Amino acid sequence: MTYPAAFYTALHEGTPGDLAFYASACEGVDSVLELGCGDGRVLAVMSEVAVRHGLDLHEGLLEAAEARLGDAVTLHRADMRAFDLGRTFDRIVLPFSGLYCLLGDADVARCLACVRDHLTPDGALLLDAYAADEFHPHAEPEDVGVKDWNELGHVLVDGAPYAVYEQSRWDPEDQRIDVTYRYAPMDGSPTTVDGVIEQRYLLRHQLEAHLRDAGLPTVQMWGGFGGEPWSAEGEHWVARARR
Repeated sequence: MTYPAAFYTALHEGTPGDLAFYASACEGVDSVLELGCGDGRVLAVMSEVAVRHGLDLHEGLLEAAEARLGDAVTLHRADMRAFDLGRTFDRIVLPFSGLYCLLGDADVARCLACVRDHLTPDGALLLDAYAADEFHPHAEPEDVGVKDWNELGHVLVDGAPYAVYEQSRWDPEDQRIDVTYRYAPMDGSPTTVDGVIEQRYLLRHQLEAHLRDAGLPTVQMWGGFGGEPWSAEGEHWVARARR
């Protein structure tokens, strides 16, 4: 992900309800690993878990996580497609569409194989993402990807105000949605900052096939963090997978 950490965290605050869900789902367990832990936003709400680990490739976000969490959490700068932490965990979590940052089937397979190898026998993988089963077969590229910049609102980065704009590019054949976020200083300065998030979304049957192939065939899926039934017309999904 090409994205300065301070600008990323100023805008991307997760999905409403995710913190309560992950905290509840990890209540009473001894160990948790978060993949794509970013600045430690999710791990911070699991303070009752004795052993917390976080893994990310973004050096700037890991520095932010260390500043937030201190030595209460063990952080690893590593690739979620190829990691070996030398232990297993009761829960592994992958929030906020993090699975979609893996841009090919082989990448997803490698990640889920690592997940399987790092789960205790009764452990579970928990993850969530935006749903694509409705728009993928019906929408046109211009419905998702736009040539113009859409204004999202304003954020503060290190105390300075910025207007934020978004530009998306959708490739339905490859199931790719790549988004550029542009931060324009509100003091009139012409210097802008861009952050890019590249994602490849999965449809439900593809996700379940990947989990099954990885040895995690017992899958529950919901349409939201409150346990709402999954629907092909929904905008979000939450999943729990076990051996």
